[in-house]
Amino acid sequence: MFRNFERIAEIARAMHRALFHADWDEVARLLHEEWKFRRTNAPGITTPLIDKLIAVAAKHGGRAAKVCGAGGGGCVIFLVDKGSSSRVATAIGDNGGRVLPLQLARDGMRISTEG
Repeated sequence: MFRNFERIAEIARAMHRALFHADWDEVARLLHEEWKFRRTNAPGITTPLIDKLIAVAAKHGGRAAKVCGAGGGGCVIFLVDKGSSSRVATAIGDNGGRVLPLQLARDGMRISTEG
């Protein structure tokens, strides 16, 4: 188990580099690898619905998935091929998932207030 945590930490460092360089093939590969180790450490992190949605997304242009939070049914972010987000979103919705809009920002989160 501790070796898996070490591998997850190594993957996180590699993920930082891949994201910085916008190397989406490497991001997808690392997400798959991280998911393998995380599932081994915490089998309850996934559910049959999460597994189904990941498989469905993959058939429609999904490259990889990242379970957020503690898992177990909360939220999953999907990395999808360019131009396939509508197909993936429809497939997820048709198979019991609820799609929330998401947009990446290079500058990170910004909070603005009027007044």
